Formats: sequence, structure tokens, C-alpha cells
Amino acid sequence: MRYEEPVVDWQEQAVAQLEANLMQRAKDARMRFHWKQNSFVARLNRDKIQQRQRQAEAAAASAGTAA
Repeated sequence: MRYEEPVVDWQEQAVAQLEANLMQRAKDARMRFHWKQNSFVARLNRDKIQQRQRQAEAAAASAGTAA
């Protein structure tokens, strides 16, 4: 009975598996970041900040014309 030599030794296989796991975790983290950026609460907070900035600009403009 003949045995074939392994194509990849255990160390190379472990490194390949580690790299695959790291890539998957990075993809998952990027997806979670994308979801957080586009979540309802994040959009609501961005809208509030933009509204406050517009109000502050309008108040500054009206204060400049009143002076």
C-alpha cells in the first residue's frame, strides 16, 4: 500500500486557515461599521447636528444684519 505525501504540511495549513479567519473577521467588522454608519440612530443624530448647524448659521447671519 502506498501513501501519498501531503500536499500542504500542517504549519502551512494552519497559517492559511488563520489568514482566512482574519480576512473573514475584517469583512465582518467592515460590514458592522457600514451598518452603524447607516443605522437609524446614526442618521437621526447626523440630521440633528445638521439642523443645529443651520440654525446657528441663520442666527449668526441675522445677528450680523441686525448689528
